[in-house]
Amino acid sequence: MSVQCTPGRYAATITGHKLTTSKAGNLMIAFTCNVAGKVDPASGEPGPEGAGMTRTVLRAITDQTADRVWKELDALGYPGDGFDSLDPELAEKNGVPFHDLTGTEVFLRCAPDSYQGEPREKWEFDLLGGGLNLDPADAAKAREANALYGRKGPKPAAAAAKPAGQRANGTVPF
Repeated sequence: MSVQCTPGRYAATITGHKLTTSKAGNLMIAFTCNVAGKVDPASGEPGPEGAGMTRTVLRAITDQTADRVWKELDALGYPGDGFDSLDPELAEKNGVPFHDLTGTEVFLRCAPDSYQGEPREKWEFDLLGGGLNLDPADAAKAREANALYGRKGPKPAAAAAKPAGQRANGTVPF
């Protein structure tokens, strides 16, 4: 695939998902997504670039990636305990409930990449703050920050839970 989208953040909807196997023999989750458009940083709204395209986000499941994959699945609202519940055929074969994530509105990040010397797009979920590898916080530092910078005065009323991707004012960006 040639590069067709400029790097950046895109609004999309998951239209399907299933399990597959990589060329290296690793189990992967393939999420098919319909792109609504590239997000304008100023307005937070999707623009026309990329609108209507279908792209796939692949998540290999290995010792090195399993924790990140579970964080992404949690952010998507996946309630399952295993991966076979993400594939309708495998769920039926293994006697587990299928958990359908189609219709879930997400943000994707497109970045340039190459495969076997050919340029291509790499699509990732933008659910965890842009995919940064962050070091865990130190408990003592957290207590110190609480003492120095913690909330002073009454807490605001608790906000109602909102779906992933929804803004604080309750609207969906697309």
